[in-house]
Amino acid sequence: MNACVTNDQQRMTNDQPVLVSACLLGFACRHDAADRRNPAVLKLLAHRSIVPICPEMAGGLSAPRQAATLDHAGVVNGEGSRVTAAFEMGAALAVEAAQRFGCRTALLKQNSPSCGTRQTNRDWQRVAGQGVAATALLHAGVRAFGEDEIA
Repeated sequence: MNACVTNDQQRMTNDQPVLVSACLLGFACRHDAADRRNPAVLKLLAHRSIVPICPEMAGGLSAPRQAATLDHAGVVNGEGSRVTAAFEMGAALAVEAAQRFGCRTALLKQNSPSCGTRQTNRDWQRVAGQGVAATALLHAGVRAFGEDEIA
């Protein structure tokens, strides 16, 4: 790590496992069945215990699937179907995984309607805010941050 390590990153230097968005690790679980493998994430976590999770797939959605966005009533996909229940189930399972494996920190995919920690997708626009799983993890006491915060 560089000399400008954030407090969140310093907390990651202990032996606690880290919950990580599976797409950042190279799993092809995004809505377009692609990954967002991130070399900086892999380097940061090289000697750590990790718990990979894709809340959207854990909630029962497939890859590929329609892209989704938050709206005034929950989560809707590109076809206009409500997928809020799947996002909420995935968020609950992410919290359960964090608790089961003792993760006090989560490293999540920014800009996601599920995993965004500072920025998410609302009404098909990037906006400040948190995704469904990120919100649930934070409410459960898990410190969550996005991959863009480790550069």
